[in-house]
This record gives sequence, C-alpha cells and structure tokens, in this order.
Amino acid sequence: MAIPLPVRQQLRQDVGYACPICGCPFLTFHHFDPTKGEMRKSNPGGKIYHNPNGMIALCSTCHRSCDPRPPYQPNLSKSQLRSLKNKRWPLEQLKHKFPWEPEKPPLVRLAGNYAGNSRNRLTKVLSFDGKPHIWFSRTEEGMFLLSFILQSRENQIVVKMDDNTFEWNPDLMADMEIDTGPNILKVWFAKGDVGLEIAFHKVTQPHLDTILANDHVTMQSKFLKSLEQADLPLGSIIGDFQTMTYEMNPVLHFVKQWAVANCLNDEGDLALFDFRRLKTTHKGNDFYINDGIGINGNFYGSGSFDNQGVLFNIAVR
Repeated sequence: MAIPLPVRQQLRQDVGYACPICGCPFLTFHHFDPTKGEMRKSNPGGKIYHNPNGMIALCSTCHRSCDPRPPYQPNLSKSQLRSLKNKRWPLEQLKHKFPWEPEKPPLVRLAGNYAGNSRNRLTKVLSFDGKPHIWFSRTEEGMFLLSFILQSRENQIVVKMDDNTFEWNPDLMADMEIDTGPNILKVWFAKGDVGLEIAFHKVTQPHLDTILANDHVTMQSKFLKSLEQADLPLGSIIGDFQTMTYEMNPVLHFVKQWAVANCLNDEGDLALFDFRRLKTTHKGNDFYINDGIGINGNFYGSGSFDNQGVLFNIAVR
C-alpha cells in the first residue's frame, strides 16, 4: 500500500522539507520503528503499515545508509532517528542548487501559453507592472539559469529561486514535494493559496508535437465553448475550427518553428520549462497559471518570442 498523502505531508513538515542529515530537499520515507523487515516478520501476510511516529523523511542517499542490506546494520539507531524527526536546518542554510542549465535557449510553457528569448542575456518571462516574477539569465558560458519569486497576499516573498538556487521558509509552507529526478518541483503554502508546480525536461521534436497537439485540443474546446456561450450563428466557423489540426494553428505552428530554429542542442533535443500550475499575488490580486494565465480571467494559446524586455507583462490597477 502506498504511503497516504497526509502521512507524507506530515513527515516532510517534521523535518522542514529537507533531509535532517544532509539538508537535501529530495525526500524519501524511511520506516525505522518498526522497520519494514520487522513488520514483514510480525504481521500476517507481511503487511506494511505507515505510522508516521515510526517514520522519517530522508534523502535517498541517507535513506540507504539507514536501511542497508543484511548483514550490515543501520548507520543510525532508532533513538537517533527519532531525535532527528524534528531537526530543522537554519533558514540561511535552506538552499539547494538545481542542475537545470540548458545550453540552448529554453522553451517556456505557461499552461498552454508559450514564450522564449534567443537574443538577450536577461529574459523576463512574466512580470507584473514591469516587476519580474519569472526570468532567465545567461552566464558568460552561455548557460541559462532560472529565477522566480512567489508572494503572499501580504506581499511577502515566501519562496524564490535565484539562478537555479532554490530557497524556502518551512514555517510558511503547507507542503513541498520534489521528485528525485530532479525534474519536478511542487511547492504550496498556507492553505494552497500560493505555490507552483514546474517541470524541466529535455524533449524530442516528436514529444513537442504531442504537447502542442494536446494544447491545440484544449484551445479548440475553449474557443468552441466561448462561441456556444455567445449564441452566435457561426456554424461554418465552428466546423472549420473543429477539423483544424495543430499544424494549422498559427500560434502553435510558430511555437514549433521557433523552438526548432533556436532551442535544439547537438543531440536534437530541446529544454522545456513547463509551468504547469502557479498561484501568487500582486497588489492584492490573485494570479494563476492552471488552465491559462491571467488575473480575474485567463487566456490560453498565446505566444511571445524574442520581444525586447518582457515576454508577458500584466498590468494590475
């Protein structure tokens, strides 16, 4: 049986979302009292129970050292692991450098909207009133580094990434989950009113075709729904749009052309930064990326490439 989500959340919170031994935020879950081996011997059918009182969140490396194969014994005793359950690193040490450094300009996906910049050393992907919230910088060696900030409704920065270095405050978090890739970052605060989910992947051209085709289907659905709500006699237009493929979609067709021309590395792959979900605030307004991007509204299927300054800027009054 998989570890239930509430148990995983509690274990991550116990250690402040970082391994209590080394500080790494890529966490797994260790059964230490009783161990899995002890449970298999004592429980009928060898069933494994997930009692958070006898579990601890550790990075995969430290997990292996505490759960070695027989005949070796764990590096830490049960009492030592129990004392580590509530250890938290000082805030100034809660930093982790992510190995997200594409050598070519990355393609940025914001839940169906696309952006990219092949010209400037600093790329402001998303700004509010000219203040960047998501941006890239390019090193002297040509590598691209990601930065972003998330703000609470009190305009407090609750999490940030500065040139691929992630910093967080566990006292403000509802949960944080990072896969062991590390290709996916999920962070949510308070009651889920501020947070993000971002993935970084190297993708092939056929994989990009699949992503664009799926976005085209979503765009079709949104457009047709808006026409139905408008109650307009546009039967022929609806029919034409329903039969349109993504290659015929002018925005997504240009996205593919730009990505192939600017993003492909020597192996024929391209870097995709996929902001799947994001929620932050600016001047008391909620901003979200989920099924489009916007404040008190959304748009889907847009693109912004090689603009001077900001790729997407939202003015808030």
